[in-house]
Amino acid sequence: MVISEKKIKRNIRSISSEVLNGENYNRSDFARSLLNYPAMMVPSVQEPIIEELSDVLNNEVSLLDPFMGASNTLVTGMKYGMNVFGQDINPLSLLLSQVKTTYYLKEELDEAEARIINSINIDQSHFIEVTFPNIDKWFTKNVQIDLSKIFRAINKEPIIKIRKFFWVVLAEVIRLTSNDRTSTFKMHMRSLEDIRTREISVLKTFASVSKKNIKNISDYIAVLSLKGYIKEGKYLKETEVIWGDTNKEIRTTKSFNLLVTSPPYGDNQTTVTYGQFSYLPLQWIPVQDIDNDIDLNYLENTQIIDTRSLGGQIKSNINNIEDIIFSKSRTLKRFVTQFKDAERKKAEKVTRFIYDLDKSIDNMLPKMEKGSFMVWTIGNRNVNKQMVHNDLILRELFASKGVNIFTDFDIRTMSDLLSLIFKMNEQLDLQFNSEKNAQGNIIPDTLNISFQNPLINEKLSAYVTFLEQMANTEEAEYNQALTELENQLLDDNTDIHKTPVSSSDTFHSPSFTNPTYQNLLNLLSDCSPQELEWIFKSAQLTKDCMRNKNNS
Repeated sequence: MVISEKKIKRNIRSISSEVLNGENYNRSDFARSLLNYPAMMVPSVQEPIIEELSDVLNNEVSLLDPFMGASNTLVTGMKYGMNVFGQDINPLSLLLSQVKTTYYLKEELDEAEARIINSINIDQSHFIEVTFPNIDKWFTKNVQIDLSKIFRAINKEPIIKIRKFFWVVLAEVIRLTSNDRTSTFKMHMRSLEDIRTREISVLKTFASVSKKNIKNISDYIAVLSLKGYIKEGKYLKETEVIWGDTNKEIRTTKSFNLLVTSPPYGDNQTTVTYGQFSYLPLQWIPVQDIDNDIDLNYLENTQIIDTRSLGGQIKSNINNIEDIIFSKSRTLKRFVTQFKDAERKKAEKVTRFIYDLDKSIDNMLPKMEKGSFMVWTIGNRNVNKQMVHNDLILRELFASKGVNIFTDFDIRTMSDLLSLIFKMNEQLDLQFNSEKNAQGNIIPDTLNISFQNPLINEKLSAYVTFLEQMANTEEAEYNQALTELENQLLDDNTDIHKTPVSSSDTFHSPSFTNPTYQNLLNLLSDCSPQELEWIFKSAQLTKDCMRNKNNS
């Protein structure tokens, strides 16, 4: 996959930061507005990357999203004709994803909508279909009555995929008509005055949301049809979404060559409370219409889903967890150990979350084919008024597992810069040179950094020389030439590690400018790690044989 990696490096570097940061995105794209699900992945952020990867992976592409949430990643993959598989611990996520990955005819949805609205209009019953603790706190009586009418009308529909679609409509209606504030995903009751004076029509809201959702799903299916991915009323590739806990397993026997996901940024109880958001809608949706395999008693209380999610359970001695996870992430260790007492207790939640995330990654990797690619979108957060650098921690977790990270490193803070320097010094033998004052202290302005590996310095010299020679050229010419040089330099896959040969070695290695040496480097440049290991072992065996012969 060396050639693919080269192409990906070039193409991803060409994507603007504005796109990757989600600026000016379309909120309704990819049927995004079917349900205002918490912390949804912005389609436009991942789409250009998925597009580039679909162009490189010429064969059948199978995409995995183990934290599918609102399934925006999956429907983006479908837009590019991929097989898609998603998993999530939240039953509401599963229901929404089932709908988004199902083929619907607009005519059948329009007809079903007409039947349901007619059934609602002739229903004179005041019977409340559901009951749960504090139902009167979260819904007025009139809203309970109207929601029950909608429930009965949907439940009459004979086709389960139709019921699923309108259960999603009902979920959004519940969000908009309950006494829960819509300004936050945590359950927070409106003021009594607001509830008393609020004018809301459940039935009008249902009709409005239904028409909007029918249009959005129909528009999306039209895109798939236009691209030729719909035939005889079916998406041509495989789609599967299931309920599952990534901390335990990825519930499929399939393998994948592409993973695109955005994990939680911390334990759900203190960050995005997906479970609290889902609690009220799930009271009104029959579990048998979602998935009978769900073994989570998610209706027990508002916290169940969140406590079962990453970092939500206190199940092991924190010291044991720290011993394991700190060995994999120095960034996490530095963050946690800076605190004491009560602040340290808060920081332990971060440790438990990262520990569970690490286990989840261990469950994912066996599902990925050799030479596959992964795209992770992750955000940082604040704990104890200090930044938790989830991005750096994630990189370190992958490094501990031998996963190759080859995309650009985004440097925004002093922490980003220092972490990069620490990592380079750890793996590449940096050289620090400086002058000192009379007291023996380093003079900061005299500090410079270079590498002991002469090949690295040679490449950097070529880069610096270019910058000096092109300094006074026109901007367009400069940028074009710079891009060409950077692509040329990035094409070099020469393996670099700690300096392998001591300067005191009596063996005189060939000059780095020697054509023979350059030919050797060219031969090795596209070798896989396993091939390089075999070559080095063969060279070691040859050297040992030669020395044994000389000593005999």
